[in-house]
Amino acid sequence: MARYNEILVGRFNRALTKLLSMKGEAPAPQLSSDVQPGFVFPLGAEFRYLESWDRFAVQHSFAASVGNTNAYRIRNPATSNAVMIVEKILTCAVTTLDTFIIDSLVTAIDFTLDNVSIVRLDSRTVRQSAMQASSTQAIGPVGNAIMLVRQTADSTFDVLADAQHEITVLPGTAVQFRSSTANQANLVSFMWRERQLEESERT
Repeated sequence: MARYNEILVGRFNRALTKLLSMKGEAPAPQLSSDVQPGFVFPLGAEFRYLESWDRFAVQHSFAASVGNTNAYRIRNPATSNAVMIVEKILTCAVTTLDTFIIDSLVTAIDFTLDNVSIVRLDSRTVRQSAMQASSTQAIGPVGNAIMLVRQTADSTFDVLADAQHEITVLPGTAVQFRSSTANQANLVSFMWRERQLEESERT
């Protein structure tokens, strides 16, 4: 029998059940008849998997390539049915001053190189990342620039310094890092969380 204001997104009930070691039926099956919900759920990174968030990271090193700039892309395939939230991007200009650009773009294409393994950040995560990571040293991969970092040599910069800076990457879109200086050695690291889209989020 259906309930009044029944909650049909199961992951919040599941998180409450696991967190509090509760038995029996869902502890919060419906909303109050008046506006009442108060969401301060995350207790820390260790709690994310109870909300059905899986956390991943990837790090890539670019050697200097004469005449070429560097780019790294993480793409959310159109068929993934997943949402990705980029939590951290670390950039490093190894040898000389460089300008890094962070792009957001709609694409179904990966770069030519796929040479870095995506690492799980919580061993309780049972599935692999739905994202595709790739890199290139051919000039030309561009997108809609959303951030620009001017960086001195041999320095590291945290592009997303606050939770409000996190980037949402939906199916069919990608986020990418690219350098502006040719023949430059760079380092880039991405950290993100992802989960399956709820039915109500697909429309």
